[in-house]
Formats: sequence, structure tokens, C-alpha cells
Amino acid sequence: NTVIKGTPLQNSINVNDEYFITGKSDLLPRASIMPIGKQKIKEKNATIKVKDKEDVEVELLYSIHGPVTFIDTERKKAYAIKNGWSEIGGSPYLASLRMDQAKNWEEFRDACTYFNIPGENMVWADKYGDIGWQAVGIAPIRKSHSGLVPVNGNGKFDWDGYLPIIEKPNLYNPEKGYISTANQNVTPDDYKRWDAIGFDWSDPYRGNRINTIFDSKDKFNIDEMMDLQVDYFSVCLLYTSPSP
Repeated sequence: NTVIKGTPLQNSINVNDEYFITGKSDLLPRASIMPIGKQKIKEKNATIKVKDKEDVEVELLYSIHGPVTFIDTERKKAYAIKNGWSEIGGSPYLASLRMDQAKNWEEFRDACTYFNIPGENMVWADKYGDIGWQAVGIAPIRKSHSGLVPVNGNGKFDWDGYLPIIEKPNLYNPEKGYISTANQNVTPDDYKRWDAIGFDWSDPYRGNRINTIFDSKDKFNIDEMMDLQVDYFSVCLLYTSPSP
């Protein structure tokens, strides 16, 4: 084989936003007032088949931001979810087929630009000793909010498109000689596009353990790498367990 592509691990991208739509009458949420005019909410009736029971008829509502998931009739607000994973071209992992055909780092990164969903850390290694990392997944650009709490659906908090995947964090042949990703935050401190990076990271303990092992010496054999794969040492326990 010319190259080896590594298994992906999750990279934090917040591709969902919750918008609340304010109504001025009992017609909520049939209509919402937007800066560009009155936007009608689409209605769709659907039948849900239930085993050994009668069919259930439901009414589905869709706003310009996405499906309406909750209606607060007392406060006259409806909540809708906008999500990046329902965009065209969002078929999960389909771009892996293109990655499998890459013959070099440049081709691999180009293939990564087609990987819209989900957010992952894609790693590269080849027989020439080159290694690389490219974060993938479409990332909404938020100029006015963090995406951590619901925001008004009046148009002031809409996304400013998506960050091109090629502009997401990446590394190639880092000086320390290795790349480790274990769902922790691996975004470089000098990265500029924090308006398109999520905030919901996994705990760093697993990644810290890998880094500690890799920093301990320069070369590892296959048995040592297998041991690291099933390593169950808990770094967290060092901070939470009482002293002997």
C-alpha cells in the first residue's frame, strides 16, 4: 500500500442552533415576523404507523430556520432547530470513498473538503514517513452569538455561511513527531476562526495519556502500540482520588 489513512475521532463542531419565533396572535406559530417580510411556516401532515395500535396523525411544522420542535403557547413562542447535518451533501462518511483513493497529503486534504458530516479528526500517514491531521465537517460561522443558547429568529442571529473545510485546523509533519486525537480539544492556540469552532469538547484525559506515552521515548514497536490501544490508566483518577 502507498498510504495509510487513520481512523477518525470526533472534532467539536456546533452545527445546530435553536431559534425562537415570537408571535403576535393566537395564530402562532403559523406565521413569524421577519425583517424580510412575513414568513409563513409550512405545515405537513404525516401518519405514523404503530404496531398493534391505531395510526397516529401528526402535524409537522417547518420554519425558515428548520423544523419546529416546541411551541410555548403561554409565551407565544415557537422553537425551531437549524442544523448543518441536513444540508445537501451531508451524507455521513460518504467522502471516505474519496479519501481511500488519495495517493498523497494534498489529495487527502482535497478529499477531506467533501466530508461535511460529522465533525471528525482525519489523520494521515504514508510509507514515506509523512503524517498529517485535518479537521473536517461543515462549521457554521456565527458573527453575533456562540450557539450555546437559543437566540431570536428575527434574522439578526443567522449564520454567515459555512467555513470552508480546507480552512479548518490541520497539521502536517509537526516538529514533535506525532499527532494524537482522542476527542479532546486539539485546536491550535493561534487558530483564528473561533467563530466557527465548537465549545463542547470531551475531557482531555485520554489525549493527555496518549501524549504522555508518546513523549516518553522516540520509537515504539507494534506490541507497545497495541498496549496503548487498550490502555485503561485513568489520568482523571490522579486528580479525583484521595491521597494514600
